[in-house]
Amino acid sequence: MTDGKKKQLIIAFDIDDTIARFGHQLVAFAQVFDKQRSVHKKGFVDHYKYISQGMFGWSKEESDTFHEDAIGFVIPDLRPINNALQLIRLLKKDGHKIYFVSARTFDKLSTKAQTLTWLKEHDVPYDKLVLGKNVKGPTLKKLNVDIFIDDRADHCVSAEENGVFAIQKPAYRWNERFHRAIDSWEEVYDIIRKKAGTKVLIERYPIIFDTDMTNEIDDELALPYLLTFDKAKIEAITVALHYGIRIPDVDIEKDVERSFEKTKQLVSMCKPKLLKKIYRGQTQLLGYGKQETSEAVKKIIEICRKHEKVIFISIGAPVNLAYALTIAPDIADKIKLFSLMGVLMPNGIGPETNMSTNLVATRKVFKCIKDKTIFPICTGQNLVITKEDLQKRAKKSSLFKVLAKDFEATNKRFGGNIKYKSMFDVVVPFYLSRPVIFDQMKCHAKMNNTHIVFKGKDKATIIYQVDQNIVLQDFYERMKRYEDKDNRK
Repeated sequence: MTDGKKKQLIIAFDIDDTIARFGHQLVAFAQVFDKQRSVHKKGFVDHYKYISQGMFGWSKEESDTFHEDAIGFVIPDLRPINNALQLIRLLKKDGHKIYFVSARTFDKLSTKAQTLTWLKEHDVPYDKLVLGKNVKGPTLKKLNVDIFIDDRADHCVSAEENGVFAIQKPAYRWNERFHRAIDSWEEVYDIIRKKAGTKVLIERYPIIFDTDMTNEIDDELALPYLLTFDKAKIEAITVALHYGIRIPDVDIEKDVERSFEKTKQLVSMCKPKLLKKIYRGQTQLLGYGKQETSEAVKKIIEICRKHEKVIFISIGAPVNLAYALTIAPDIADKIKLFSLMGVLMPNGIGPETNMSTNLVATRKVFKCIKDKTIFPICTGQNLVITKEDLQKRAKKSSLFKVLAKDFEATNKRFGGNIKYKSMFDVVVPFYLSRPVIFDQMKCHAKMNNTHIVFKGKDKATIIYQVDQNIVLQDFYERMKRYEDKDNRK
């Protein structure tokens, strides 16, 4: 569990309106109750009061009747609050203990059993569940809690009066604000990891960045973006082939060499000290005859054997890694794979290009790597950069001038009518820096003949949704450094 000065913390969460969307669903039931069973039938009397304190102007008897009737229906169907469960899973993976301390009572309705069922159904990891605590401070102190997160200011005050560091995550704009009220889960995680001395993924492990440049502009965007993270420990940039059985007449050796030269050009503009860490990859598909082991494959094996764990960012066909696993199967447990792979989604999306380039290699990687993270096509399908935006930024940045020129070359190759291109690959370094804002799930996955499906015996983490506006904002803010670099010359 050691990671520098990393500490194991006991982190306690409230449930309702902190990790589960309780209030909205309860109010929906209350509106129906008000129309059908209350005396007044006035609807909302005061939006800014709790239901039991005058929202509908009910008598105490009506309020009690409503709660006895409604709670049993509401709790089982509560929707998780965005990113709350991702944060809890991440904190548990970081080695912290997770407690839930809630004011829930309603014993006649088997609230504890319903709560346990809800936590299980939503795959929420935890170490302790405590219910029925309307005054939470003394309980938190007794449990030796280090950090407490609640939607209500009064519970946060109670926690800090008892020596427990509290963070308010307000559920509604009218919530009374605690002095430490945080509106985003990523900021909550940032506070917790700093108190624990825990690094984010992009800082925690050595990184191998495996890329196939020159076929599309997305790789050319992802690499400079990754290089803006100064604390990322980049051990190698390996060049992958991108043409395979799809275009059999291509000279792959020349293809890899072009990718190598493009990678060198971008690195020299962004972080020249990494030029010695660029390695040419395999120039033949796995399963299609014997080939000399490339410098990239040798370096992958060397780095993996040297370190306890390595992040392998695969945004090209996974041929280099597949060769490395064939030669040195012992490295499989060392690798955290963050790979862009096509997944057969409900709307019929089939295999992603990087998968289908060399299916033998893809199957090898999928079978051998246990700690794998998959980004389906839908994760960033609307994440694009336009021709006009590239040209505008090219006037301020020599890097974007190169990117705009490469966009035009790609545009010409595809007929000349392309107005924008995907920048999908940037979601991988972004995920490594801010995983808490992604929707993700653990599931069993299976490699079929041409795609991955959500079933089978192999475990995988599926990263399937993110607010793409946040990704774009972070991307452009970070890429400004290359404008500033040019201005300093």
